[in-house]
Amino acid sequence: MEDVFIENTDLISGDLRKEGLIVSRYLIKSDPPEELVALYCTANQVLFLSTHNKDPDRYHLHLILQYPFLLPFIDAFSSIFRPRGLIRKKILVMLSILETSPEFSELFRPLAFSRFRFIFTLMIMALSTVAKSLIGLCLMLLLPRKK
Repeated sequence: MEDVFIENTDLISGDLRKEGLIVSRYLIKSDPPEELVALYCTANQVLFLSTHNKDPDRYHLHLILQYPFLLPFIDAFSSIFRPRGLIRKKILVMLSILETSPEFSELFRPLAFSRFRFIFTLMIMALSTVAKSLIGLCLMLLLPRKK
């Protein structure tokens, strides 16, 4: 089954491949193997092909392709204001692929924390999410919207 995805890599558009690399770098801070990027592209073609051109998030996807550093802010904004949006769905697709691949499964295992460290980490993550969401909100209000 994996061979089917690898054979089709020459048919995958450059933007979808680039998007897969950007999302994986956001999630795991490194490039995944080409097979996983091809799997992401195939999943996107199957799941989102009919809705991609009509989705209001298409401009945000275009921004992410041009400026990958905006992804954390657009993701934080989307998690609050567009939780069922295309960007969130695409991140979840890549997350699912990475989480189920043997080479990255260790990154997604729960870590043992003391209660204090757990609460401290949770507070830091919450503050970070709020800050990124506010930056994302400002970006969405300030950036021009293309139809």
